[in-house]
Amino acid sequence: MKPLRTISSALLACTLSTCLPLLANSLDLSGTWKFSLDAKDLGLAAGPSTWDFPDTINLPGSTAAQSKGPEFQMDLKLDKETMNRLRERHPYVGPAWYQREIRVPDDWRGDHDSILILERVLWESRVWVDKQPVGAPQNSLSAPHRYDLTGYLKPGQTHTLTLRIDNRQMVPIGDIGHAYTAGTQTIWNGVIGDLEIQQVPKARIDDLRIMTRSDGTMKITAAGDFPPRSRLSVSISEPGATSTTRMPTVKDLGQSKTFVARFGAAKPWSELSPTLYQLEIQLLDEDGQPLHQLTRTIGFRDFTAKGRDLLINGQPTFLRGNLECAIFPQTGHPDAEGPQWEKIMQVSRDHGLNHLRFHSWCPPEAAFEAADRHGIYLQVELPNWTFEMGKNPPADEFFKAEGERIFREYGHHPSFVMFSLGNELKGNLKHMDALIGHFREIAPDMLFTSTSYAFSPRGLLPGPEDDFFITQRSKSGWVRGQGFLNTTFPSTDTDYAEGLECLEIPLVTHEVGQYVVYPNLAELPKYEDTPLRSTALEVIKQDLEAKSLLDDAERFTRDSGKLAALLYKEDIERALRTKGLAGIQLLQLQDFPGQSTATVGLLDAFWDSKGVITADEFRQFSDAVVPLARMEKFVWENSETFTADLELANFSELPLDAVGFSARLIAPGGEVVAEQAFDARRFPLGNGLEIGAFRADLSAFTRPVQLTLEVSGPSEDITNSWPIWVYPRNAPAAEKDLIIHRGTTEECMADLAAGKSVLLLPPSGAVRKSLPARFIPVFWSPLHFPNQPGTLGATIETDHPLWNHFPTDSHTNWQWWELTATSTAVDLSGVDASVAKPFRFIDKYDRNALPTGIFEARVGPGKLLVCTLDVESRPDERIVARQLKRALIQRIQSSDFNPSGVLSPSQLQELIGETSLVVTASSAHSTTPASHAADGDPTTLWHTDWTTGEKLPADLTIDLLGPKPILGLRCTQRKDMENGRVSAYEVEVSIDGSKWLKIATNGKLANSGNTQEIRFKDPIKARYLRLSILRDHGNRGFASMAEIEPLLGDPGDVRDLGIIPGFND
Repeated sequence: MKPLRTISSALLACTLSTCLPLLANSLDLSGTWKFSLDAKDLGLAAGPSTWDFPDTINLPGSTAAQSKGPEFQMDLKLDKETMNRLRERHPYVGPAWYQREIRVPDDWRGDHDSILILERVLWESRVWVDKQPVGAPQNSLSAPHRYDLTGYLKPGQTHTLTLRIDNRQMVPIGDIGHAYTAGTQTIWNGVIGDLEIQQVPKARIDDLRIMTRSDGTMKITAAGDFPPRSRLSVSISEPGATSTTRMPTVKDLGQSKTFVARFGAAKPWSELSPTLYQLEIQLLDEDGQPLHQLTRTIGFRDFTAKGRDLLINGQPTFLRGNLECAIFPQTGHPDAEGPQWEKIMQVSRDHGLNHLRFHSWCPPEAAFEAADRHGIYLQVELPNWTFEMGKNPPADEFFKAEGERIFREYGHHPSFVMFSLGNELKGNLKHMDALIGHFREIAPDMLFTSTSYAFSPRGLLPGPEDDFFITQRSKSGWVRGQGFLNTTFPSTDTDYAEGLECLEIPLVTHEVGQYVVYPNLAELPKYEDTPLRSTALEVIKQDLEAKSLLDDAERFTRDSGKLAALLYKEDIERALRTKGLAGIQLLQLQDFPGQSTATVGLLDAFWDSKGVITADEFRQFSDAVVPLARMEKFVWENSETFTADLELANFSELPLDAVGFSARLIAPGGEVVAEQAFDARRFPLGNGLEIGAFRADLSAFTRPVQLTLEVSGPSEDITNSWPIWVYPRNAPAAEKDLIIHRGTTEECMADLAAGKSVLLLPPSGAVRKSLPARFIPVFWSPLHFPNQPGTLGATIETDHPLWNHFPTDSHTNWQWWELTATSTAVDLSGVDASVAKPFRFIDKYDRNALPTGIFEARVGPGKLLVCTLDVESRPDERIVARQLKRALIQRIQSSDFNPSGVLSPSQLQELIGETSLVVTASSAHSTTPASHAADGDPTTLWHTDWTTGEKLPADLTIDLLGPKPILGLRCTQRKDMENGRVSAYEVEVSIDGSKWLKIATNGKLANSGNTQEIRFKDPIKARYLRLSILRDHGNRGFASMAEIEPLLGDPGDVRDLGIIPGFND
């Protein structure tokens, strides 16, 4: 606790260099100190007689915040180094010296001890009084450094106090964990938080540990040098209350004492009712006179695990969590005073969150105090992101001591409920489990886990000492959407039940989200008055200016952010739909400016909104009570009946009695087109609680339309909504006089030269200036994880006439998944800026190209409309593609199709060429797409997606872009290893992609990297050729192919070659 301070008026006139105010049994040491950097580390060895500190600095504070040290300089480039992290304007790593004179008050008693408190230091502190060293150096990253100055200070005298702070790495724990890293809080030098000397009695309570229960029970352990026959007096009151409840006095204390008391009037502490009390404990002598007093703010609560559930005060709760990684761009160091923590906790609650995980660090006292007030459940961690636990004695000893300090310092806070040994740890698992056992003896009311996920077997199943488990993928399946949302058909009727099958303890999903939002350049001015520079934002702005794209930056952020919000919503709702899941931890609501700039937040690094989604909108799907809808799909045909099974997640700590819900479909203008009310009923605590089935006839929608499904409860704050799309089943676009080309063939260029309107639908292989695109944004950071295929969603010109027949938002919503999940864009960088681009992908910010999916231009006298998205394959299944093709045809056939932007014929041919075939796959990993099987390079390959858990069979389909005579297939298996080499297969052909004919069955390819041929018995004329892979050599359930090529006959030799009556005639 920060002590209440009152300034002695008699000392206000003293100068800072000679005396300090007396503050209620403490000397406040804040103010001006003499100062010197020691970059060559000479001062310690030279000794006190040589010390001379000519500069001055204010403490509490840091060197960077006061421009001490060399100024940071960098030649900005669009590369990983420039975009690596926020940069201190004046970085400094090494020893720094701080010195001032202090005058000890005349009335300080000789029978008391004097304790120097440095609340937070990075990393090592050393102390001298009048050039005499005091105690041993201290190196905690998590708790205050305390030095006993008793015997060095004399009442009424002036002394010289010297500090040496060294922020170099003192224990070999690395510099990627957030307790010590340049990536987030920075490696700052200084002292922050409380900086004072406290005078305390020699007979005092040195260690006080308090455990509470929701029924008002308190278990209090006090330790210290207690006089004979001393006693403890305990009283409790609500903050601000005028009355105090005094508990029975505990008599006959020895050196330590544990006792149990009960406060019968206690109100339980929880997220929805964070009731706090002030506990005052006095040490009394045998005559009842007070010797020492400590005050703690406490709450009465039980936070326990039962089966797969986490319980707060005996009732199930669901952790709606977020990571906090020591990101403080305002100061370049953690907030130890409170205002920033107050904002973080309030914004978290505004967004419906009830949980924070401190990734590989422990925050200062102010964070716990704010969490106590706001009802936030905290998970604290050792300063540990290492991979040799139990194998590195200096680090292991440090971690053990650090954990003990954390529990001693902060263990009484009701918000402190969970503890992890660190992030993604590896090492000696038995050592980790034993360490949990040790900590559990100190804090038996805490829930423990050995690691917050791990890329090892401990990440698939929990350890024997784990009270709860954190993972992204258990032994039985995925439990977060990042792993599969891009490759899974969009719906809301699935959950993570499969991932829970192997678990018997509570599961909290690891680092959910990580969906990149285009950096918010509007944040840049916020850094002007801080000790940090965002060189990433600076260089992105510089690059956009050079490419004349700066005016688009705001919409890039908006539309990529809207997509990210959509994905966060589905991730959270999928978790809430999962019975038995205990919670999630988002990564994260706010940006992460380290690790090569991971702008994954819907808020910026200052916890301010980017204007992407309001807190109220976010809370619709992230709150204690959330309506949910299970839909098999988002896109419907008007021949269908819309169906949604509605349910409720209720973690409000109380059942909802006699509560009714309603559902309705709302048209764009606000008109309610279908509505249904559900009978009032009782909803107990938990999730998967049935509301009812909502049905709506869609036959009235003869034009494409976007509707909103809204489900509402008894109050405005219990509402949720989802978009759906309805397309007409039978509405073929007129193709009379329509000219469609699939590459810039001679015929295509001739049609343009003749002044005709051309719809160009190039397959991916025909796009020369191609960029791969995806539905979900790239993961975490395009520089931290380089070479990721993909983009950051799209920005769409919603007022363009094309969308009259294909309703869309300005960002990619769920209907775009079918078209963009594995797609190809054409890079229009450098072309006429007036070329209309109604659909543009948003590029990665380390490249800032112009990946475009749809554009229109004049080419000579001709008019051109280009779509690189696949709108032609499997039209019976892909109703979104079918509808977009209709819209494209409507556009090119409309009287107002008159593009203004111009491309020369040569420019067009540089962008798009010719191709003879397109290869697609039923499954492909993002790094090994199907196109690799037809790129002419046998060193690249297609491989099924090994991350989803799906096994064979799998298909490779070749589209010849028109019927051709086929003699067989030529296959080249991978040469580097056996994994995925095809063994058993079948071959089918088709004219239209719907009706298929088997040509080869029970085939088998050799386990070899050599080229092999599959010859058909008779030639066959078809457009599509499908290789179905049934089994692989090694029986691993995966498939790969380096190259696949159709063997074609001469179409001029035999007119009816391969004609089969009823199939392709």
